[in-house]
Amino acid sequence: MQNFELKQIGLNGKTGIRIGAIIVLLASGVGCGTIKMTRLGKIEKTEKSVTIPPGSDDFMTTLKVCLTSEGWRIENFAGAEITTKTASKDLKYDSFNTRYVLAGEYKPSTDKTIPRLQKANFSLIDVRTRNEVALFAAGQVTMASFCEKLAPQLRELEQ
Repeated sequence: MQNFELKQIGLNGKTGIRIGAIIVLLASGVGCGTIKMTRLGKIEKTEKSVTIPPGSDDFMTTLKVCLTSEGWRIENFAGAEITTKTASKDLKYDSFNTRYVLAGEYKPSTDKTIPRLQKANFSLIDVRTRNEVALFAAGQVTMASFCEKLAPQLRELEQ
C-alpha cells in the first residue's frame, strides 16, 4: 500500500476534513487484507481448548474474543514443561491443560488511526499428537475484520 498525503486543494472546513478522512480510510486499507489458512489436519470438536500467550493488546484481545465466540476454551501459557524425577528415570510432560496450542508471531501496524495487523503467522498445534493442524498467515487485516475472516476457517477445521 502506498501512503497518501492530503494536499491543499482549495477546500477548507468540514468538507476538507471529510475528504481527508475518506482518503486516509482508503489509503489505510480498511476492509482489505487476508488470512490464509493451510489445513494440515482437523480439530476434535469436543475438545476445543487452546493455550495462547497472555496479553491484551488489540490483536490478542481480538483473537481471544474470536476464539471464545467460536466456542473455544482459552488458557494462557503457564510454562513449557514439568519434569518429575523418579528412581529410574526423569518423566517430562507438557504443562498444557488444553488440547491445542497456538504459537506464532505478529506485528501490528504502526499506523494508529485504524488498529490493523501488518503481518501475522501462527500455527495451531495438537498437543497430544504434536502435529500442526493448521497454519495461518495474515497481512494488512484490520482488527475489525480479523474475526470475520478467521471464524469461517476455524469452523472449516471441524469438518
